[in-house]
Amino acid sequence: MAEHENDWNGKFVLSCDVGTNSVRTALISLENGSMKENSLITQFQINIWSYHTKKKCNLSDEVFMEQSSMNIWNQICESSRKSMMASKTSPEQVVGVCFDATCSLVVWDVDLNKPVSVVLSEDRQHQDEFNQRNVILWADHRSKHFASQINDTKFEKVLKYVGGKISPEMELPKIKFLLENGVFDLEENKGIQFFDLADWLTFMCTGNSQFRSQCTTTCKWGYVFDQTSADSDIICGGWNVKFLENVKLDGILTPINLIGSSICKIGSNVQFKIAPSAAAQLGLSENVLVGVPVIDAHAGGLGMVGAVLNMDEKHTKQDITKTLVLIAGTSSCHMIVSEEPVFIEGVWGPFYNSMTLDMHLSEGGQTFCGAALDYIVESHPQYFNLIQSVSNQHKIDSTTSVSALKLMAIKKLESILEQMKEQRQLEHIDMLTSDVHICPYWNGCRSPLADPEFRGVITGLSVTPLNTNKKIENLLTQHSSPITSDDSDFEQLAVLYLAMIQALAYGTKHIMQEMIKSGHTIDRIFMCGGLSNNELFVKQHANITEKPIYRMDQDSMLLGCGVLSSVACGAYSDMYHAMRSMCHLNRERDVMPENELQLYHQKKFNVFMEIIRDFIKYREMMK
Repeated sequence: MAEHENDWNGKFVLSCDVGTNSVRTALISLENGSMKENSLITQFQINIWSYHTKKKCNLSDEVFMEQSSMNIWNQICESSRKSMMASKTSPEQVVGVCFDATCSLVVWDVDLNKPVSVVLSEDRQHQDEFNQRNVILWADHRSKHFASQINDTKFEKVLKYVGGKISPEMELPKIKFLLENGVFDLEENKGIQFFDLADWLTFMCTGNSQFRSQCTTTCKWGYVFDQTSADSDIICGGWNVKFLENVKLDGILTPINLIGSSICKIGSNVQFKIAPSAAAQLGLSENVLVGVPVIDAHAGGLGMVGAVLNMDEKHTKQDITKTLVLIAGTSSCHMIVSEEPVFIEGVWGPFYNSMTLDMHLSEGGQTFCGAALDYIVESHPQYFNLIQSVSNQHKIDSTTSVSALKLMAIKKLESILEQMKEQRQLEHIDMLTSDVHICPYWNGCRSPLADPEFRGVITGLSVTPLNTNKKIENLLTQHSSPITSDDSDFEQLAVLYLAMIQALAYGTKHIMQEMIKSGHTIDRIFMCGGLSNNELFVKQHANITEKPIYRMDQDSMLLGCGVLSSVACGAYSDMYHAMRSMCHLNRERDVMPENELQLYHQKKFNVFMEIIRDFIKYREMMK
């Protein structure tokens, strides 16, 4: 710890994690990174408006997804106060706060201090509601056309830092969509500024509208820190004026900077003091210092990769560069850092100072990960029969949550896979999918194909009992007699569930291959996120990537925020000292690959790659 380490005993920092659907807060100990008992609050949900636009355009198939930044802020404030109250923590015990959030775009009028709606005029129905909807969610792909326009400029000085292609999930295409569709006029609205969500939350805490994180701007905005500020096209250390002119977005930078002029390193002691109004809303003291924020995945990566330093006494910062962090939730991120920049086609980065200080981040990933598993299971015609079977088996009642019932259904599928393995006298569950192959890119492929138009493929489907007539009879007679099912009715669904897990792992292997080919070394995988608790998911990834997988009990995203906040308030001199004290693996959860499955999975991976080539060929044939 810092020089006067006793000053930090019994002190905490508030970590705030904003995911797609909910906010979470917790108090993290500055002494060892542990979470204070009863301080983790997870119950506060975020509103999402999902719809198809009424505007006559080529976006009729795209799902628009919007949020309200004030709804998010209010939920954070409630959650923070509950963290303090439930853990019986006094405001004086909390010395820092830090935010991570999804890479969603926020539009805010800093002069009038109010949200600026991102809703198209054709979709505005309820005035009060649409005025609050000032966030385009990260997963909203409405700006695909404008991303393509930006990529067509071939502006290598910027585009080479995002794998050659900017994504519709990044912020510049979203801003271009809003301006080109006349959602607002920058000439008439002089106070408009654009923020990544984590930066906006920090603005709400500090009142500084020009402050931005190097993590958010480098990863999602085309800010290139590596370029020399001596270049006449570069301002504020990394904004490329010529690039923004080429993509017709120079109006957001000059004459007034609407995207941030003060770009701060993560893990730095910036000494931003919390604004009194924010302190009151969060239930904190006015002496709290605010850390430089990060994107949610990067907080998770930071919290995880720091544990490398605690694997044994020999591990150093160099070993961090040989560790792939896989954050597996609704979407997935594959993150690895290097001391020198590594350029990989179809993989975002290298991003300097965006996850670990003084290192370059390469970031692969998929928009659909946990969401792909949900989709393959819940869209199957036998899914509701499975739910009914599980309900009967466990005698559930009205106190059972939807998520708990869904988890029971997944456990049932996994038990069916075990039964099938025994019945077919197979050595490993993995082998149940020898005739079933999936390409999981239902919503496009982020990495390494960088192809938002890619779609999913299943080959090897078999017939499954549907009980359609019985369902129709029940509907016509308004009768609710149960449809009886036995485990064999769910075998196809169970195999598809396994095949989708494997497909996601083959996607991980594909990303890893491109990383290694371009110069990275990968010795191990550190996994976090909701799917890291799914043992089948973890085991399949170990077997398919042929790498050991390590996990921690700590919540890596909240821990990552805690590390950044600990440096901001001066408890540690830098993030690496903080990591060594605060980040720890649970070695009882290590998963090793089963080497005897290498040949089987290599064959299936070859099929996976062939499916990708075939899909591209079919698309060309239909043009």
